[in-house]
Amino acid sequence: MDFANRPLPRETLTFEVVDDLVGAHLRGRLKGTPQVRYAATEVCPLIELMMESNNGRMGPLLQTPWLDSTTQLDFRRALASNQNIWLDEARLRGFMRTTFDPRVEADDLQRNRFLIAARTAAETSGLVKPVAQSLTAALREMESNIHEHSGASSTGILAFQARPSARGFRIRNPCNLARG
Repeated sequence: MDFANRPLPRETLTFEVVDDLVGAHLRGRLKGTPQVRYAATEVCPLIELMMESNNGRMGPLLQTPWLDSTTQLDFRRALASNQNIWLDEARLRGFMRTTFDPRVEADDLQRNRFLIAARTAAETSGLVKPVAQSLTAALREMESNIHEHSGASSTGILAFQARPSARGFRIRNPCNLARG
């Protein structure tokens, strides 16, 4: 049996794994060959990994060999780019950097496009319209809080990932992240 060419086992990237990877990276212990690859099936732990030791654009661990090379690749590429708003083709995942100021009316068009996409994704995944609208309002409030309280609003990011489940829409790992 050729063990050298066998694919590594895959596990889910969770916030706990992110904490472990960040700690190992800070202590210089991620230099060896990975024994497992982590699949970032949820966007929030991936964003947390990206935010580590960076300016809100590209952390050193976003390209780590500890992540599998395909899961959320489009999302990871968008995070590493200069894009301030990104939506996937199906419009079920997306992010918006908090470079748009909620107090500036000229920024409303971009922000509203993102929020409409988030609401539509929630409805497409099975939430009734009033609930989807409430979640969108919560995203808007999170953005406002980043600008009012973080002290580093240019590093903030709002993200959503909508998935249908057997019982309708589910929300897992909601994220609202900024450094500061």
